[in-house]
Amino acid sequence: MTASSAFSDSNTAQITRRDSGLIVATTAMPHASSLAIGIWISAGSRDERESEHGIAHMLEHMA
Repeated sequence: MTASSAFSDSNTAQITRRDSGLIVATTAMPHASSLAIGIWISAGSRDERESEHGIAHMLEHMA
């Protein structure tokens, strides 16, 4: 996949799964002069062991 093929002319997000398993959602906004990036991971406090309680919440506030 090339960078240019990830963008479309509509406001609908294009979802792409990279070889590494990373899922990328992209949308072209030709009228915008800035960009936004968000990162979500499939892990959180539900995955913490008893000795790690609160780590996910702390990392959330550090990001």
